[in-house]
Amino acid sequence: DQKKHSVDFEKSVVKEGYIDRAKCVASEKYIRFSEERMKQRETILEKIRLNTATLRSHLRKCKGQLRQKEEIGEVLHVVDFEQLKIENSQYLEKIEEKNRQIQSLKAVAARTLHVVNTLKASEKSLNICFCLLEQMKIHELQREQRRQETEINQRQEICKRAKNEMIVVKEELKNEKKFKKRFQTHVDSFHVPSIMDFVQLKTEERQICRQETIHARKFKIAEMALIRHKKLWTQVRRSNLMGEV
Repeated sequence: DQKKHSVDFEKSVVKEGYIDRAKCVASEKYIRFSEERMKQRETILEKIRLNTATLRSHLRKCKGQLRQKEEIGEVLHVVDFEQLKIENSQYLEKIEEKNRQIQSLKAVAARTLHVVNTLKASEKSLNICFCLLEQMKIHELQREQRRQETEINQRQEICKRAKNEMIVVKEELKNEKKFKKRFQTHVDSFHVPSIMDFVQLKTEERQICRQETIHARKFKIAEMALIRHKKLWTQVRRSNLMGEV
């Protein structure tokens, strides 16, 4: 019976009741298994009580028959008396064995009941722990959701700035293409002068530089003459004013 109990416990509780997520055995599986075992033991106890009652009734019946025989003076043979003693001893042994089984089963039932009550209290504590864990998971998920929403908003802002920068870059690229086109047109229309043209231009440049130098000297002389004339004109005006006085 103990071996069968171990096999049933291994199958019903350890294997079928194991929870991978919690890495433990479900308490309700153990409680259900214990309650079923208690019911089975109660059934066995009831059978033992019935057998014991039957044996006691049979023993009382035999004792009653023996007293009746003694009262009517019936002489028992030695063999019959020994047989009755043997049967009586056997019945007493059976009754004692059944009583021991009853006491053992009562002790097992008491231990099982204690374990069941302990597991019920543990189950309540586990339920509280599971609720707290679920709340922690919910808070963690909410915090992660807020973080992801913030990250999404930041990425959307980055995308918006990138689009604006892309528009600016496209406009600059467009202007750059226009400038490049104008520059290419200018380059295409530019002609390198010949050597004779270059010599002639250099000659004209030297002549212009000489003329510029001459005109600068003339301008300087004219400027100095203008200063002298201004001084003379100032002196003349002063002289005229003094003569009038």
